[in-house]
Amino acid sequence: MKLTDLTSGKTSKRKTDPLELWLLIEDTHKVNSISKVEEVTKLAARTTYNSIRQGPYESIIAFKERFNSAHESYVAQDNPKHEDKDSAMDFFRALDNARYGTFKTDLMNSMTSKSVEAPENLNAMYVIALQWLNPSTKPYPNGFATTFATALDIQDKPSVECDARQYLWRLGCYA
Repeated sequence: MKLTDLTSGKTSKRKTDPLELWLLIEDTHKVNSISKVEEVTKLAARTTYNSIRQGPYESIIAFKERFNSAHESYVAQDNPKHEDKDSAMDFFRALDNARYGTFKTDLMNSMTSKSVEAPENLNAMYVIALQWLNPSTKPYPNGFATTFATALDIQDKPSVECDARQYLWRLGCYA
């Protein structure tokens, strides 16, 4: 069995190399492309990468896989390369604010005060975010609910000559 790379004309006789087969398939059938027009695919990859955000119920593991895929598509379309620190900060920006808001604030404050250096690459940022412990917002399992009960020391009873409207007026019911 012979496989020929259409772009380079290189022929492969090895039929047992799955990596080489996948690379040939990927070269001829772009799996991350939405169009055959180069500008459209570059725009789609840039838009996807720049607008990626972690979903409210998406785990950080699933989000990192999706982020890596968007980054690979971005790079594969010959968009400008990012430095490793920039990719790490893009991942940081895209984390869900509801779950990682405190983490993001603490890390930004620590980097601003120079007590912590920015992570060197995407994997370093991922490990820091993955290992961050989320403080519980409820100190007690029942939450913050409080109940108050009040009782009157003396209960006024209407006299026989007092009508109901006057009685309600004294109690503070102005109906």
